[in-house]
Formats: sequence, structure tokens, C-alpha cells
Amino acid sequence: MRSQDGQGLKYYYHSTQRTASFLTVACVLCFVVYSLYIYMGEQRDIVALAHYITSGGDTLDSIFISALLGTLLAALPSVLLLRFFPFPIRLKAVATLPSFVILGILTGARMQSVQDSDIHLPVFSGCMMMTVAIALCVASLSLREDHAEHNTVPHYMCSNVVILSLGVLMSIIVSNHNRELHDQLLVERLMHQGDTRQALDVGTDYTVQNRNITAMHALALSREGRLADELFSQPGLKGSESLIPDTAPACRIYLAPCMVARHIQAAIMPGARMSTARFLEKAMEMRQQAMADTLRMQQDSLSIQPLADYYLCSLLLDRKLSEFVRRLPQFYAISDSMPRHYREAYILAQRRHINDGTVLEDEEITTAITDFIQIMAKNAKDSRQQRKVCLDMYGGTYWSYYFFKR
Repeated sequence: MRSQDGQGLKYYYHSTQRTASFLTVACVLCFVVYSLYIYMGEQRDIVALAHYITSGGDTLDSIFISALLGTLLAALPSVLLLRFFPFPIRLKAVATLPSFVILGILTGARMQSVQDSDIHLPVFSGCMMMTVAIALCVASLSLREDHAEHNTVPHYMCSNVVILSLGVLMSIIVSNHNRELHDQLLVERLMHQGDTRQALDVGTDYTVQNRNITAMHALALSREGRLADELFSQPGLKGSESLIPDTAPACRIYLAPCMVARHIQAAIMPGARMSTARFLEKAMEMRQQAMADTLRMQQDSLSIQPLADYYLCSLLLDRKLSEFVRRLPQFYAISDSMPRHYREAYILAQRRHINDGTVLEDEEITTAITDFIQIMAKNAKDSRQQRKVCLDMYGGTYWSYYFFKR
């Protein structure tokens, strides 16, 4: 009998050890899979930004490697706790709660607005989560294991699944789900990598209110030589400020203002105390003066084009038609070969009796603007209907921006 009892206890001991080992590995693997999903999916842009900052501007090429490193960092406390502390089998998952806390904090970067970063919510929530995790760890270590022989893996699994679900819920609460911030990070990262085509697809399915996204769209169009043809089809335009990313310290995420300055070859940098219009005007004056001093006007005619288009588009965005008409001949011959928005603005200026003496003839645009003005007059009594009809029919033209976008 004693021999049989000893064999039974030995069998039960090994069975319990196998169950404990299985659940230990299962809990850690569950966290690792969830963490990789969060890093490579929901919080991909936050991870890319973190590595861009920590690497001094050289973001890791592989998002998988970045996610793997972040997962290993977050999973380390769980592995150490399970290795050195005897958690009850039914509460093995408690050891993963600190890892969920770290995961939530690492993916909890927030911005209250374009100018103001918010670290209070993730830090506060993370502290609360850590307090709960420590309390549960201490409570679980004080419990005694139930040594009933019928307690198999399915018996222990239910409580561990509940604890893992709690950890997932806590990390979701702390993680950042601000779509605007994610779109801003994505479009700036794409432009930093030179992927203009994909950058233009970010944030186009809703009205963009983020200045950096709009500025990156303008930069992408300019790099492809389409700024003066398609700028006013972009959402979120609010004056010349839409052309230059926010220069506030909290918004210099991928040094977006530097991207624009390098593209237009500005000798000065946009600053918080200088308006976009003044910055572009001063940059243009300095460039023209430098070209005049070195007699390299013909050689530099192509390099000045991005800056010239930025400057002319800033005048259009600020509705300075008189100044636009005066400066346009310095960069373009007044003809129907000019970019579309310049022709639209020039013909509109003619309609408003703003002219430098040259008359531009463009049958297509003239017919369209005539129809646009007639629609405005027809719906003059109902401003909402007038705005809706005009934008539905002629959205993306300079006239729709000039009269209706504020």
C-alpha cells in the first residue's frame, strides 16, 4: 500500500508540474502574441516613432524587429516573476500583469493637440495598473494550492484566461487610439522615407484638421510636381499655414519642418514667431538676391521652382489675389500652359477686375467659373445650400476655396 501511495503521489507531483509548466509557457506566449499584434498592427506608428527617437533618427528598417524588441522588453518582468516566485497554478497569469502595464505605457503616447503633448493619462493609468498588478501578485503568492487530483489543465485555465483578459483590457485603456495622431505619425514617416504615393493616401477619407498632415500632403504633391495643379483638392486647407508643419517642439516628431525647408532649399528655417507667408516671402527674397549676385538665374531656374510654387500657393491660400497677379509673371509666362490652379486664380482675378494688363484666355476654365458664379447667384438666399451645391460640383477648384473654405 505504501509503495502504491508513493507512486500515486509521485505521479500526481509530475502531473502537477507538467500542468504548471504548460500554463506558465501558455501565459507568456499569449502575452507575446498579443504584444506582437499590438506593436505590428494597432500601435505600429507609435513603435516606429519610438525607434526613430531612440536611434537618433535612424529608424529600424524592419517593423518586426522593432516589435520583437519591444515585446521582449515588456515580457521580461513576467519571465522573471514566473521563474523566481511560486505562483499558484490557477493564478499563473497574474505574473503577466506587469508586462501588460509596460506594454500599455510604451504604446500610450498622446497629444492633446498639435501643440500640447499629454503624458499624464498614460502615466497615471499605468501607476494604477501597476498597483493592481502588485496587489494581485501578492495576493496570489499568499494562496495555497488546491491539490485535488481532478484539477486538470481545463480546470486551471478558466481563472488564467480571466486574468489575461484583465491585462488586455488594461493595456487597451492606456494605449493610444487617436486616429489623427496615428495618421500624422504615418504620413510623416512615409515622407521621411520618400514614399510620396502612400503618403497622399493617408487621411483623405475624412476632413483633416491636423496641420502636419496637410503640410505633408502639400510636400508630397510638390515632390511630384503637382502642387499647383492639385493642392486645392486636399482636405484641411486653412490659409498659408497649411503649407508648413507646426514648428512647436512637441510637434517636431520627424522634423517635418526640416523636410519642407530642404525641399524648397530655403536658406532660413520656419520659426514659431514667423508666419508661413512671411517665411516664404523672405526665403524667396533671399534666393532671388543670391541668384542675382552670382548671375546664375538660368542654371537655378529649376531649383527655384518648388520655392516659387510654395510662395505663389501661399498667396492663393491667404486670398491675396492682387499680390498673386503681381508676382506670377516673375515665375510663369501668362498662358494656358500654366498649372491649373494658377489659371483658375488668374481668371478669377480678371472677373474681380484685378489684372496686370495681360488677359488670359482659357475656354474650359472660363466656362466653369461662369457656371460656378451662376450657381452661387441662384442659391444666394440659402447659404448652406449654396455652399453644398458649389462644393459638390466644383470642389477642388480655387474658386471653391476662395469663396467657401474658411
